[in-house]
Amino acid sequence: MWLATSCDVWLRLRLTDGDAIVATCASATAGTSIRHLSVGEHLHYYLLDLSFEQALPEGRWVGYELEPASSSDAEPRWQGWREWAPDLCYPGRQGPGFIRRSRIRSLRHGSRRKPHHDGGDGLAAADRLRARSLRPDDDDTTPRPVWPALLLLTGDQVYVVDVCGPMLRAIHDLLDRLELANEGLAGSDDADVRDTDSLYRHPCCYCHRERLLPRRKRNFAVLEILFGGVEKPVFTADNAHNHLITPGEMLAMYPLAWSPAAWHDVMPDAPAGLDDADLRRYRQEASVLEGFVADLGRVRRVMAHGRRLLNGSGIGLVELDDEGRPWRIRELLANGGQCEFTRREDEWRWH
Repeated sequence: MWLATSCDVWLRLRLTDGDAIVATCASATAGTSIRHLSVGEHLHYYLLDLSFEQALPEGRWVGYELEPASSSDAEPRWQGWREWAPDLCYPGRQGPGFIRRSRIRSLRHGSRRKPHHDGGDGLAAADRLRARSLRPDDDDTTPRPVWPALLLLTGDQVYVVDVCGPMLRAIHDLLDRLELANEGLAGSDDADVRDTDSLYRHPCCYCHRERLLPRRKRNFAVLEILFGGVEKPVFTADNAHNHLITPGEMLAMYPLAWSPAAWHDVMPDAPAGLDDADLRRYRQEASVLEGFVADLGRVRRVMAHGRRLLNGSGIGLVELDDEGRPWRIRELLANGGQCEFTRREDEWRWH
């Protein structure tokens, strides 16, 4: 489990099977089971990688309570999920949790997520499916969907090459609040870009970053084959107008893509100096991005429940046969619909 915080914290974790506590872990005694990465005074990452003497229960709900407390307090004031994420749990549940399956017969798969895509967020659709799978039996007469044994997320989870202007503005707003250190930059073709501060002040910082990215000598024959002759910087993307450049920008992108806690209530205003076309695009992207942000509570909730292996405009469900081979893939679309691919019995092809 990964956790990002704005201050250095102690952590403690309890896992429960009904009213019984089946496992505990705390920073004071966890050793390498809880790893801490400090990026700056106001940005900290924690990885909880736990092993247990006895296997966790299978086939039934295992609840957990994760409580942080500021390490600067003389006496820790532990904060449960109701304080730091009051919308984290599904109706009828006393806390987050998961069900451990003895065998993986189906898994849900997702790839990178594009916040300014107007098709909606597949993880928000997965949250709605998860909510239906956990509703009480007497809630209505509709059969409950079965939640797969595993959520498999591949790729790097975000697009750093294709970022909209409002998201880049939000990234810089978050960086100001996190107070990350100024970083030196090398390799830009523009002599005025020496560090992050000068980059963020540069007139091409928003909507025209492709002019700042380093370029290489082109092999036009290869460009024609791969990209239809599109002229590209060293980074292979057609939409590199707001390409993330600094490590700080990338570190800030992830909290903004996964959690509502990183956002202010108001979408950032457009930067000064945009021409009419860029301003129209900025406003259109901001409208789409508002819908993405509105669903981040659902994204955080579904990520807090179930087993995951580490984006997705679409989230796919892979069903396995008795020999562990995939035989059907169902794509869960953000609008609630599905498309399906099945394996022919006589050959490894999909149709």
